[in-house]
Amino acid sequence: MPSSDNSIGKRINRAILFTSQFVLISTCILFTVYELAIFKNSLTRELEGLARIMASNSSAPLAFRDEKGAEELLANLRVMPIIRGARLYDKEGVPFASYIPEQQGGLEILPEVSREADDYFLDGHLYLFLPVMENEEKLGSILIVSDISDIYVRIKYYGFILVVVSILALFATYRASTHLKKFVAEPVQDLAGTMHKVTEEKDFSVRAEKKYEDELGFLVDTFNQMLEKIEVTNKALEESRQSLEQRVHERTRELEKARMTAEVANQAKSEFLARMSHELRTPLNAVIGFGQLLEMNLKEKIDPKDQVGLSHIVNAGQHLLTLINEILDLSKVESGYMAISMEDVELEDSMVEVSELMVTMSHEKNIQLDFRHETFRQVYVYCDKVRLRQALLNLVSNGIKYNRPEGSVTIFAESGEDSVVVHVEDTGQGISEVRAQELFEPFNRLGAEWTGIEGTGIGLALTKKLVELMEGELFFKTREGEGSRFSFRLKKGASPRTLEARSAESGGFQEQQADGKRFRVLYVEDNPINLALVEQYFMNVPNVTLSTAIAGEEGLERARLETPDLILLDINLPGMDGREVFRRLQEIEPLKNIPVVAVSAEAMEQDVQRTLDMGFSSYLTKPIDLDEFEKTVNRYLVSV
Repeated sequence: MPSSDNSIGKRINRAILFTSQFVLISTCILFTVYELAIFKNSLTRELEGLARIMASNSSAPLAFRDEKGAEELLANLRVMPIIRGARLYDKEGVPFASYIPEQQGGLEILPEVSREADDYFLDGHLYLFLPVMENEEKLGSILIVSDISDIYVRIKYYGFILVVVSILALFATYRASTHLKKFVAEPVQDLAGTMHKVTEEKDFSVRAEKKYEDELGFLVDTFNQMLEKIEVTNKALEESRQSLEQRVHERTRELEKARMTAEVANQAKSEFLARMSHELRTPLNAVIGFGQLLEMNLKEKIDPKDQVGLSHIVNAGQHLLTLINEILDLSKVESGYMAISMEDVELEDSMVEVSELMVTMSHEKNIQLDFRHETFRQVYVYCDKVRLRQALLNLVSNGIKYNRPEGSVTIFAESGEDSVVVHVEDTGQGISEVRAQELFEPFNRLGAEWTGIEGTGIGLALTKKLVELMEGELFFKTREGEGSRFSFRLKKGASPRTLEARSAESGGFQEQQADGKRFRVLYVEDNPINLALVEQYFMNVPNVTLSTAIAGEEGLERARLETPDLILLDINLPGMDGREVFRRLQEIEPLKNIPVVAVSAEAMEQDVQRTLDMGFSSYLTKPIDLDEFEKTVNRYLVSV
């Protein structure tokens, strides 16, 4: 609410009082000025008439230079009290005769020099000059000085009247404005009070009181109608809000139920994938591992046909492992468990690895691989090295699989200021516009499942997600019947990758045979096939003695007795599992610093990370890749 000093009633009073007083004072001032002007004109005309008579009678004294007669003539003005002095001037303007009333005293008010016909006010007197003429000849001039004190009397009188009238008008105006306030200000104040109450209390059932059938009454009616509509709308909104809250509550309950169901299903899926991955990797470990061992040990001893068959066995196992890994990776990406380790990677290194892995496949399919290495040299990208290689392998293998006979796959890069674009271009059949829209749908092979070409439809979908996880983008161009180009853009690397890791791995523990140094490795594994695979591998490493145990308790006992240089530990052991064995090892002072490498078929990201977080030195997933196995064993035995 506004302050009382600024209320509409006070403002109405002030406006009326100011207006009335302004009009009254202005009128009085104008009237006074008008009266003074009339008084001046009247006095001037009266003096002018008297001066003309005196000028007419003064012609003879001036003509005959009768100074005494002139003074007697001027002395006749004594009968007029308002005359304060008179003087005759000759035609040269020199005083000739003067008159000053006795009570006036002195001639100070009479000028010594004549002027032309004129009248003016000076020091409370009216001065009037007129010429004295005779037969159109100027004989001199006459001056009459009159008192104008009556003007001041009139001013005081008018001022008194103005004050009295102003006081009376002020009182009358105040009474009138107070009465007017009842009809204007009070209804407005009542309406404002009602508005304030509605605003503060949010009570739209309140109604303003109507007092008069006028414009203010119409305003009150309109305000009440507005309140009524607001009240109806507010009730409808409240009902809608309550209904919405109920629906939201029900929907939230349904969503929570659906979320819990989805989480249970996702957990079940993850457990199923982990279990199936473990169950599939265990026999694959034997297939791939023994196949690689046979290739390594009997490469030049077996028949070429058998060697081709052995190669098929290993490749089939690797293909099955790739499918398992892709399914797991896709599940990790979709569930948000995919870990990405970003670093600066030299593109040429990854391309060399991919070309070595793909060369056999390209020869089998009679496809020419063209890696334009000049576009990769000294080019660095910011990415996850493992996922970069995985994306490249998927794109290149697709280019080989879906190509025409004797076709080609070209791999090259374009380096920009902030990014690097890698292109994989094939000469295959291309993809129709209709099918291109389905290209990145998981398990959708776009009809290729009927062609006899191996695949699951996971590779491209997974590649797209991997590139996006590395803060890049995957895009393609294709024309049916002419081939396709798949490209992905990654951020440019900030600095070269160090090659220390390579140099560290270039040497091996086998090179230390010349020094006669021997190493002891303990492998704890309950699966006899996996044990046999590792035993056969170390048979070809004469400076390493391998001990084995088939249970966690037995592994702990052998570790106490033998103090090995390296422990290879399976996670899923009967009784005491591998993680518990590791905890027990850390409690034994002579064994706590021995490097422990986990060797397990558990390949889920969270399982691997949980194991590494415990303090394991490294983690190898089954089936064992003998090259990776050798590098890992080499790394830890060299450091002994």
